[in-house]
Amino acid sequence: MDEAKFRKLISGEKKSFAAKLARGVLYICSFFYGTVVWFRNFSYDVKWLRAQKSDCAVVSVGNITAGGTGKTPVVAYIANWFERKGFSVVIVSRGYHQLAESVNDEKLVLDRLCPGIPHILNKNRVEAAKQAIEEYDAEVVVLDDAFQHRRIYRDLNLVLLDLSAPFGYDYLLPRGLLREHPEGLKRADLVMLTRVNQTERGLVTEVQQKQQSFRQASATTRQEKDDLAAVEVSFPPERFLNASGVSTELDKLQLAPVAAFCGIGNPEAFRQSLEKLGLEVAYFRAFPDHHHYREEELDEVAHDAKQAGCSQILTTLKDLVKIEKDKWGKLSLWAVTTGIDFEKGRELLDDKLEDVAHLIREKRDEAKA
Repeated sequence: MDEAKFRKLISGEKKSFAAKLARGVLYICSFFYGTVVWFRNFSYDVKWLRAQKSDCAVVSVGNITAGGTGKTPVVAYIANWFERKGFSVVIVSRGYHQLAESVNDEKLVLDRLCPGIPHILNKNRVEAAKQAIEEYDAEVVVLDDAFQHRRIYRDLNLVLLDLSAPFGYDYLLPRGLLREHPEGLKRADLVMLTRVNQTERGLVTEVQQKQQSFRQASATTRQEKDDLAAVEVSFPPERFLNASGVSTELDKLQLAPVAAFCGIGNPEAFRQSLEKLGLEVAYFRAFPDHHHYREEELDEVAHDAKQAGCSQILTTLKDLVKIEKDKWGKLSLWAVTTGIDFEKGRELLDDKLEDVAHLIREKRDEAKA
Protein backbone atom coordinates (compact mmCIF):
# COMPACT_ATOMS: atom_id res chain seq x y z
CA MET A 1 0.00 0.00 0.00
CA ASP A 2 1.37 3.42 -0.92
CA GLU A 3 1.62 6.34 1.51
CA ALA A 4 -1.50 8.13 0.30
CA LYS A 5 -3.76 5.07 0.67
CA PHE A 6 -2.19 4.16 4.01
CA ARG A 7 -2.80 7.67 5.38
CA LYS A 8 -6.44 7.53 4.28
CA LEU A 9 -6.82 4.24 6.14
CA ILE A 10 -5.18 5.19 9.44
CA SER A 11 -6.67 8.71 9.49
CA GLY A 12 -10.16 7.20 9.50
CA GLU A 13 -11.05 8.72 6.13
CA LYS A 14 -11.95 5.26 4.85
CA LYS A 15 -15.23 4.26 6.53
CA SER A 16 -15.90 0.77 5.15
CA PHE A 17 -16.18 -2.29 7.36
CA ALA A 18 -12.97 -3.67 5.85
CA ALA A 19 -11.15 -0.44 6.72
CA LYS A 20 -12.43 -0.53 10.31
CA LEU A 21 -11.35 -4.16 10.62
CA ALA A 22 -7.91 -3.31 9.22
CA ARG A 23 -7.52 -0.49 11.74
CA GLY A 24 -8.39 -2.92 14.53
CA VAL A 25 -5.68 -5.34 13.41
CA LEU A 26 -3.17 -2.50 13.08
CA TYR A 27 -4.05 -1.31 16.60
CA ILE A 28 -3.18 -4.73 18.02
CA CYS A 29 0.13 -4.67 16.15
CA SER A 30 0.85 -1.17 17.46
CA PHE A 31 0.52 -2.44 21.04
CA PHE A 32 3.43 -4.87 20.54
CA TYR A 33 5.45 -2.26 18.67
CA GLY A 34 4.83 0.29 21.42
CA THR A 35 5.93 -2.12 24.12
CA VAL A 36 9.28 -2.68 22.44
CA VAL A 37 9.81 1.05 21.88
CA TRP A 38 8.82 1.91 25.46
CA PHE A 39 11.22 -0.67 26.94
CA ARG A 40 14.09 0.52 24.77
CA ASN A 41 13.57 4.16 25.75
CA PHE A 42 13.14 3.18 29.39
CA SER A 43 16.46 1.32 29.24
CA TYR A 44 18.22 4.50 28.14
CA ASP A 45 16.32 6.69 30.60
CA VAL A 46 17.41 4.57 33.60
CA LYS A 47 20.96 4.14 32.20
CA TRP A 48 20.76 0.41 31.53
CA LEU A 49 21.82 1.44 28.05
CA ARG A 50 24.09 4.44 27.54
CA ALA A 51 24.68 6.74 24.62
CA GLN A 52 28.23 6.78 23.28
CA LYS A 53 29.90 10.18 23.09
CA SER A 54 31.72 11.07 19.88
CA ASP A 55 34.99 12.98 19.57
CA CYS A 56 33.17 15.59 17.49
CA ALA A 57 30.04 17.64 18.08
CA VAL A 58 26.81 15.94 17.03
CA VAL A 59 23.58 17.60 15.90
CA SER A 60 20.55 15.37 15.31
CA VAL A 61 17.56 16.23 13.12
CA GLY A 62 14.64 13.86 13.52
CA ASN A 63 10.95 13.41 14.13
CA ILE A 64 8.51 11.30 16.15
CA THR A 65 6.45 10.24 13.14
CA ALA A 66 7.10 8.19 10.01
CA GLY A 67 6.93 9.97 6.69
CA GLY A 68 8.16 13.28 5.40
CA THR A 69 8.40 16.21 7.79
CA GLY A 70 10.89 18.35 5.86
CA LYS A 71 14.11 17.04 7.41
CA THR A 72 16.17 17.38 4.22
CA PRO A 73 15.99 21.19 3.85
CA VAL A 74 16.56 21.59 7.60
CA VAL A 75 19.62 19.32 7.49
CA ALA A 76 20.91 21.35 4.54
CA TYR A 77 20.38 24.63 6.41
CA ILE A 78 22.28 23.37 9.47
CA ALA A 79 25.14 21.80 7.52
CA ASN A 80 25.59 24.96 5.44
CA TRP A 81 25.39 27.09 8.61
CA PHE A 82 28.37 25.29 10.16
CA GLU A 83 30.26 25.26 6.84
CA ARG A 84 29.87 29.05 6.51
CA LYS A 85 31.23 29.44 10.04
CA GLY A 86 34.41 27.66 8.97
CA PHE A 87 33.83 24.29 10.67
CA SER A 88 34.51 20.89 9.14
CA VAL A 89 31.04 19.34 8.85
CA VAL A 90 29.84 15.92 7.66
CA ILE A 91 26.26 14.75 7.11
CA VAL A 92 25.38 11.24 8.28
CA SER A 93 22.18 9.39 7.38
CA ARG A 94 20.93 5.83 7.53
CA GLY A 95 20.69 5.37 3.77
CA TYR A 96 17.14 4.12 3.23
CA HIS A 97 16.54 2.39 -0.13
CA GLN A 98 20.01 2.91 -1.53
CA LEU A 99 20.18 3.14 -5.32
CA ALA A 100 23.76 1.90 -5.33
CA GLU A 101 26.59 1.55 -2.84
CA SER A 102 26.70 4.69 -0.65
CA VAL A 103 24.02 6.51 -2.70
CA ASN A 104 20.31 7.11 -2.15
CA ASP A 105 17.82 9.80 -3.18
CA GLU A 106 18.26 11.92 -0.05
CA LYS A 107 22.04 11.91 -0.46
CA LEU A 108 21.71 13.00 -4.09
CA VAL A 109 19.46 15.89 -3.05
CA LEU A 110 21.71 16.94 -0.16
CA ASP A 111 24.74 16.81 -2.46
CA ARG A 112 23.00 19.50 -4.54
CA LEU A 113 21.87 21.54 -1.55
CA CYS A 114 25.21 21.26 0.29
CA PRO A 115 27.91 21.18 -2.41
CA GLY A 116 31.26 20.05 -1.11
CA ILE A 117 29.97 18.76 2.25
CA PRO A 118 30.71 15.03 2.70
CA HIS A 119 27.76 12.70 3.30
CA ILE A 120 28.12 9.23 4.84
CA LEU A 121 25.39 6.58 4.62
CA ASN A 122 25.55 4.14 7.52
CA LYS A 123 22.74 2.88 9.76
CA ASN A 124 25.28 2.64 12.61
CA ARG A 125 25.62 6.34 13.48
CA VAL A 126 28.38 5.67 16.03
CA GLU A 127 30.57 4.05 13.38
CA ALA A 128 29.66 6.76 10.87
CA ALA A 129 30.77 9.51 13.27
CA LYS A 130 34.12 7.77 13.74
CA GLN A 131 34.46 7.48 9.95
CA ALA A 132 33.64 11.18 9.58
CA ILE A 133 36.46 12.08 11.97
CA GLU A 134 38.99 9.67 10.45
CA GLU A 135 38.30 10.52 6.80
CA TYR A 136 37.23 14.16 6.92
CA ASP A 137 38.52 15.50 10.27
CA ALA A 138 34.90 16.30 11.13
CA GLU A 139 34.34 18.82 13.89
CA VAL A 140 30.57 18.47 13.72
CA VAL A 141 28.34 15.72 12.38
CA VAL A 142 24.75 16.42 11.35
CA LEU A 143 22.60 13.31 11.77
CA ASP A 144 19.66 13.02 9.39
CA ASP A 145 16.64 11.20 10.89
CA ALA A 146 18.24 10.08 14.15
CA PHE A 147 15.92 11.07 17.00
CA GLN A 148 15.19 7.40 17.82
CA HIS A 149 18.84 6.36 17.34
CA ARG A 150 19.84 6.82 20.96
CA ARG A 151 23.15 4.92 20.83
CA ILE A 152 25.03 8.09 19.97
CA TYR A 153 25.16 11.10 22.29
CA ARG A 154 24.14 14.36 20.66
CA ASP A 155 24.97 17.93 21.64
CA LEU A 156 21.80 19.24 20.02
CA ASN A 157 18.59 17.27 19.52
CA LEU A 158 16.14 18.82 17.03
CA VAL A 159 12.68 17.38 16.34
CA LEU A 160 10.39 18.32 13.46
CA LEU A 161 6.59 18.14 13.66
CA ASP A 162 4.80 18.25 10.30
CA LEU A 163 1.54 20.16 10.82
CA SER A 164 -0.27 17.99 8.27
CA ALA A 165 -0.16 15.19 10.88
CA PRO A 166 1.95 16.45 13.81
CA PHE A 167 1.20 13.56 16.14
CA GLY A 168 0.73 10.81 13.58
CA TYR A 169 -3.06 10.55 13.90
CA ASP A 170 -2.54 9.88 17.63
CA TYR A 171 -1.51 6.24 17.26
CA LEU A 172 1.78 4.37 17.19
CA LEU A 173 2.91 2.49 14.10
CA PRO A 174 1.36 0.72 12.28
CA ARG A 175 -2.07 1.97 13.48
CA GLY A 176 -0.82 5.55 13.15
CA LEU A 177 2.42 7.26 12.16
CA LEU A 178 4.00 7.72 15.59
CA ARG A 179 7.41 6.13 15.99
CA GLU A 180 7.15 6.69 19.73
CA HIS A 181 4.81 8.36 22.21
CA PRO A 182 4.89 12.18 22.02
CA GLU A 183 6.28 12.26 25.57
CA GLY A 184 9.57 11.48 23.82
CA LEU A 185 9.63 15.18 22.93
CA LYS A 186 11.04 15.76 26.41
CA ARG A 187 14.40 14.70 24.93
CA ALA A 188 14.25 17.49 22.33
CA ASP A 189 16.34 20.61 22.79
CA LEU A 190 14.23 22.39 20.19
CA VAL A 191 11.06 21.58 18.26
CA MET A 192 10.43 22.87 14.73
CA LEU A 193 6.90 23.02 13.33
CA THR A 194 7.03 22.53 9.57
CA ARG A 195 4.65 23.44 6.73
CA VAL A 196 2.99 26.11 8.87
CA ASN A 197 1.92 27.90 5.66
CA GLN A 198 -0.31 24.95 4.71
CA THR A 199 -2.53 24.96 7.78
CA GLU A 200 -4.80 27.11 9.91
CA ARG A 201 -3.21 29.38 12.50
CA GLY A 202 -5.38 27.79 15.18
CA LEU A 203 -3.72 24.42 14.62
CA VAL A 204 -0.27 25.99 14.85
CA THR A 205 -1.15 27.40 18.27
CA GLU A 206 -2.66 24.09 19.40
CA VAL A 207 0.44 22.10 18.41
CA GLN A 208 2.69 24.71 20.05
CA GLN A 209 0.84 24.18 23.32
CA LYS A 210 0.88 20.39 23.05
CA GLN A 211 4.60 20.14 22.32
CA GLN A 212 5.31 22.47 25.25
CA SER A 213 3.28 20.28 27.61
CA PHE A 214 5.26 17.18 26.61
CA ARG A 215 8.61 18.94 26.93
CA GLN A 216 7.87 20.48 30.32
CA ALA A 217 8.49 17.08 31.86
CA SER A 218 12.23 17.54 31.32
CA ALA A 219 12.40 21.24 32.24
CA THR A 220 14.01 21.64 35.67
CA THR A 221 13.92 25.42 36.16
CA ARG A 222 11.29 28.08 35.69
CA GLN A 223 13.40 29.63 32.93
CA GLU A 224 13.45 26.32 31.05
CA LYS A 225 9.70 25.93 31.46
CA ASP A 226 9.19 29.42 30.02
CA ASP A 227 11.54 28.75 27.08
CA LEU A 228 9.79 25.94 25.24
CA ALA A 229 8.68 27.80 22.12
CA ALA A 230 8.98 26.01 18.79
CA VAL A 231 10.45 27.33 15.56
CA GLU A 232 7.89 27.73 12.76
CA VAL A 233 9.07 26.81 9.27
CA SER A 234 7.64 26.61 5.77
CA PHE A 235 9.13 25.25 2.55
CA PRO A 236 7.97 27.56 -0.23
CA PRO A 237 8.43 26.50 -3.87
CA GLU A 238 11.18 28.55 -5.51
CA ARG A 239 11.41 27.49 -9.16
CA PHE A 240 11.05 24.62 -11.61
CA LEU A 241 14.25 22.77 -12.47
CA ASN A 242 14.95 20.01 -15.01
CA ALA A 243 17.64 17.34 -14.95
CA SER A 244 19.93 19.42 -17.18
CA GLY A 245 19.94 22.26 -14.68
CA VAL A 246 17.65 24.54 -16.70
CA SER A 247 15.19 26.43 -14.51
CA THR A 248 12.03 28.42 -15.13
CA GLU A 249 9.90 30.74 -13.02
CA LEU A 250 6.95 29.45 -11.03
CA ASP A 251 4.35 31.35 -13.04
CA LYS A 252 5.45 29.94 -16.39
CA LEU A 253 3.41 26.74 -16.04
CA GLN A 254 0.13 28.26 -14.85
CA LEU A 255 -1.43 28.59 -18.30
CA ALA A 256 -2.31 24.92 -18.83
CA PRO A 257 -3.12 21.81 -16.76
CA VAL A 258 -0.14 19.93 -15.34
CA ALA A 259 0.45 16.37 -14.20
CA ALA A 260 2.39 15.48 -11.08
CA PHE A 261 3.78 12.44 -9.31
CA CYS A 262 6.04 11.77 -6.35
CA GLY A 263 7.47 9.07 -4.11
CA ILE A 264 7.81 10.88 -0.80
CA GLY A 265 6.58 10.39 2.75
CA ASN A 266 3.85 13.05 2.51
CA PRO A 267 2.53 13.15 -1.07
CA GLU A 268 -0.53 15.22 -0.20
CA ALA A 269 1.68 18.06 1.04
CA PHE A 270 3.36 18.12 -2.39
CA ARG A 271 0.01 18.24 -4.16
CA GLN A 272 -1.21 21.06 -1.91
CA SER A 273 1.96 23.07 -2.58
CA LEU A 274 1.29 22.86 -6.33
CA GLU A 275 -2.32 23.95 -5.95
CA LYS A 276 -1.26 26.88 -3.76
CA LEU A 277 0.88 28.04 -6.71
CA GLY A 278 -2.29 28.36 -8.75
CA LEU A 279 -1.56 25.29 -10.86
CA GLU A 280 -4.35 23.10 -12.19
CA VAL A 281 -3.24 19.58 -11.25
CA ALA A 282 -5.23 17.50 -13.73
CA TYR A 283 -3.45 14.23 -12.90
CA PHE A 284 -1.65 13.16 -9.73
CA ARG A 285 -0.06 9.86 -8.74
CA ALA A 286 1.63 8.98 -5.46
CA PHE A 287 4.26 6.23 -5.24
CA PRO A 288 5.75 4.74 -2.05
CA ASP A 289 8.42 6.75 -0.25
CA HIS A 290 11.94 6.33 -1.71
CA HIS A 291 10.42 4.56 -4.73
CA HIS A 292 12.76 3.29 -7.47
CA TYR A 293 10.97 4.05 -10.73
CA ARG A 294 10.65 1.52 -13.52
CA GLU A 295 10.36 2.71 -17.10
CA GLU A 296 6.89 1.22 -17.50
CA GLU A 297 5.66 3.16 -14.45
CA LEU A 298 6.89 6.44 -15.89
CA ASP A 299 5.40 5.48 -19.26
CA GLU A 300 2.04 5.07 -17.48
CA VAL A 301 2.41 8.50 -15.87
CA ALA A 302 3.19 10.11 -19.24
CA HIS A 303 0.30 8.30 -20.94
CA ASP A 304 -2.22 9.30 -18.27
CA ALA A 305 -0.88 12.85 -18.26
CA LYS A 306 -1.48 13.13 -22.01
CA GLN A 307 -4.98 11.73 -21.56
CA ALA A 308 -5.63 14.47 -19.01
CA GLY A 309 -4.49 17.14 -21.49
CA CYS A 310 -1.16 17.90 -19.83
CA SER A 311 2.08 18.84 -21.58
CA GLN A 312 4.19 19.21 -18.41
CA ILE A 313 4.96 16.71 -15.64
CA LEU A 314 6.02 17.92 -12.20
CA THR A 315 7.76 15.97 -9.46
CA THR A 316 10.03 16.60 -6.47
CA LEU A 317 13.78 17.04 -6.60
CA LYS A 318 14.07 13.88 -4.51
CA ASP A 319 12.37 12.00 -7.36
CA LEU A 320 14.05 13.76 -10.28
CA VAL A 321 17.58 12.89 -9.09
CA LYS A 322 16.68 9.22 -9.60
CA ILE A 323 15.31 9.73 -13.12
CA GLU A 324 17.67 12.33 -14.62
CA LYS A 325 15.58 12.97 -17.73
CA ASP A 326 14.35 16.30 -19.13
CA LYS A 327 11.38 14.64 -20.83
CA TRP A 328 9.35 11.48 -20.50
CA GLY A 329 6.97 10.37 -23.22
CA LYS A 330 7.68 13.68 -25.03
CA LEU A 331 6.34 15.62 -22.02
CA SER A 332 8.63 18.06 -20.20
CA LEU A 333 9.67 16.85 -16.76
CA TRP A 334 10.34 19.41 -14.03
CA ALA A 335 11.20 19.22 -10.35
CA VAL A 336 9.78 21.77 -7.95
CA THR A 337 12.65 23.11 -5.87
CA THR A 338 11.81 24.47 -2.44
CA GLY A 339 13.47 26.86 -0.04
CA ILE A 340 13.20 27.22 3.71
CA ASP A 341 11.45 30.16 5.34
CA PHE A 342 11.45 30.80 9.07
CA GLU A 343 8.04 32.18 9.87
CA LYS A 344 8.92 32.51 13.54
CA GLY A 345 11.81 31.65 15.87
CA ARG A 346 14.83 31.52 13.57
CA GLU A 347 16.87 33.11 16.35
CA LEU A 348 16.01 30.15 18.60
CA LEU A 349 17.63 27.73 16.16
CA ASP A 350 20.63 29.95 15.44
CA ASP A 351 21.25 30.38 19.19
CA LYS A 352 21.26 26.60 19.66
CA LEU A 353 23.66 26.18 16.74
CA GLU A 354 25.89 28.91 18.16
CA ASP A 355 26.04 26.98 21.47
CA VAL A 356 27.38 23.96 19.56
CA ALA A 357 29.84 26.20 17.69
CA HIS A 358 31.09 27.49 21.05
CA LEU A 359 31.77 23.91 22.18
CA ILE A 360 33.79 23.27 19.01
CA ARG A 361 35.84 26.44 19.50
CA GLU A 362 36.57 25.44 23.10
CA LYS A 363 37.79 22.07 21.87
CA ARG A 364 40.02 23.79 19.31
CA ASP A 365 41.52 25.95 22.06
CA GLU A 366 42.15 22.89 24.25
CA ALA A 367 43.95 21.16 21.37
CA LYS A 368 46.22 24.19 20.89
CA ALA A 369 47.05 24.49 24.59
